[in-house]
Amino acid sequence: MRPSTTFIQNNRQRQIIFLLILIPVLILSCSFTDPNWLYEPTDQPTSTPTETSIEMQSERATPTETSIPTETPNPTTVAYVGGFAGSWDTNWGVMTCSVNGQTVDCNYTHDTGKIQATLGLDGTTMEGTWSEAPSYQPPEDGGKVTFSLSEDGNSITGHWWYGQDGEGGSWTGTRK
Repeated sequence: MRPSTTFIQNNRQRQIIFLLILIPVLILSCSFTDPNWLYEPTDQPTSTPTETSIEMQSERATPTETSIPTETPNPTTVAYVGGFAGSWDTNWGVMTCSVNGQTVDCNYTHDTGKIQATLGLDGTTMEGTWSEAPSYQPPEDGGKVTFSLSEDGNSITGHWWYGQDGEGGSWTGTRK
């Protein structure tokens, strides 16, 4: 026996109304449950969120759950998250850097040295100047410096020069 067209139309209307009610509820229930995960990275394991989808089976809509694997960024594995900030064991002594926007300020132990630099657009390079005691002035006690951050964010390689184009050498380090 075949259902009447009136019954089919009423059933379709019910399905449309059901979906119009269900979709906003799903959107609200799938919104961020913990928006601070991006700003406060931890070493705690991350949960796997689920997404509810609607599958049409003949004339009935049924919600199903689908698992979507996600991973919270870890500063030790994503270079631009940890960046240059932190302490480094370098061939010029322990160097401690802080990052504020695109500005990098570092202090290192050799001759009470300082670095003032600007981050590259990709966040894995910086270029600036170094200076040391006693005068903190180029060319004898200061000059140009560049650094690159490794892909895993745990080592740096760089080069320094006396003044802007004088002789210089390499500068390397590993995260403490």
